[in-house]
Amino acid sequence: MTKKRKNTGAGLMTALMVIGMGATAFWAAADGYLYSGERDWTFLARYLLIVVLLVANYILTIPLHEAGHLVCGLRSGYRFSPFRVLSFLITREGAENRLTVKRSSLPGTAGQCLLAPPPWQEGNYPWLLYNLGGVLMDLLCALIGLGLWALCPRGTLISVFLIGWTGMHFTSALQNGIPLDNGLVVNDAGNIRVLRQSPEARRAFWCALNVSDALRTTRLRDMPEDWFPLPGDGEPLNVLSVQLFCNRLALAMDRQDFPAARALLERMEDPELPLPGVHRASAALERMYLDLLEQGPAADISLLREAAASRRPVKAASHDPEDLRQRKIVLNCLRALERTSLTLQRVRYAAALLKDRDPDWQDASLRAFEAIAADSPYAGDTAMERELLETARLRAEASAEAPDKAE
Repeated sequence: MTKKRKNTGAGLMTALMVIGMGATAFWAAADGYLYSGERDWTFLARYLLIVVLLVANYILTIPLHEAGHLVCGLRSGYRFSPFRVLSFLITREGAENRLTVKRSSLPGTAGQCLLAPPPWQEGNYPWLLYNLGGVLMDLLCALIGLGLWALCPRGTLISVFLIGWTGMHFTSALQNGIPLDNGLVVNDAGNIRVLRQSPEARRAFWCALNVSDALRTTRLRDMPEDWFPLPGDGEPLNVLSVQLFCNRLALAMDRQDFPAARALLERMEDPELPLPGVHRASAALERMYLDLLEQGPAADISLLREAAASRRPVKAASHDPEDLRQRKIVLNCLRALERTSLTLQRVRYAAALLKDRDPDWQDASLRAFEAIAADSPYAGDTAMERELLETARLRAEASAEAPDKAE
């Protein structure tokens, strides 16, 4: 995907939201004021109510859109796995698979429905209906809302609510039904387009869903090896097939095979690689962690510093506008991951130990780590992160003992 397309995708996604909300607000205003003789509200109060109803309806589109993925996925043979709305995630836990609510988020998304896929058979599996389910639910809800609006009296509160309901669901259908990449993640239609074109993307998507489901209870290093292939040489890369690099990097970190992780990072940092922003942020964190282990106080953790600062100007070694844009995306992702990322807190802890030698920062990072771990839905990921924390601690102890021995 070209740089221009990425920039256009982010702008178009925002434009669709602004146009959709504006058109819906105008429709609601016309319905409430032009067709009704009621004048018992003040002008400002009526408009404020319309805004409140629009926001409420936008929030309501999120669980319903994800429910569309859930229904269509279950219908296609998928199994229930984490289902997230905003930062609230419903998942299965324990041997008895009881449902529980956790907290999690992913920059660039308002919700997610990551189901466990059916078996891979004859080089394929049912992927279309599952990915299309959110848009289908948006359209169904919009049509139901439009039909109910046509039947109810004009200028009433329920009429204004139904207009907001219909407009926001049509807006969500457009935002997810037109292939777009906002620089952080790719929307449903973008995934469908890539899945239709690339057998390797279908394999990568299937592997990613299996890994996500298994992480609830299992370490990456204990999962089947064939869930972690790398893209084939000469194969064109896309936003889904590059997920194979991310999964393989996570596996190398869980095995503490740091040379393999370093080699993967070298490939993932290619600016031409169509890697979504959230994965670039994860790669940046792992590079800083490895640099801290190997270089100690000399490690460059400027991204970590800038992300911790409050909207400081973005710095970059290059003045290339694309380099600055990519750095800004990574910084925004790191800031968004502040309260949900174990990896971010692990890297901060390593920096406090190996570079700054700051006990207060060590304690703060550990407290933040434990707070996130207590609510994490992924026990396998949490166990890996704890081991990597311990590796940083042991490396710091070894570094502190080395000068003493020299003396």
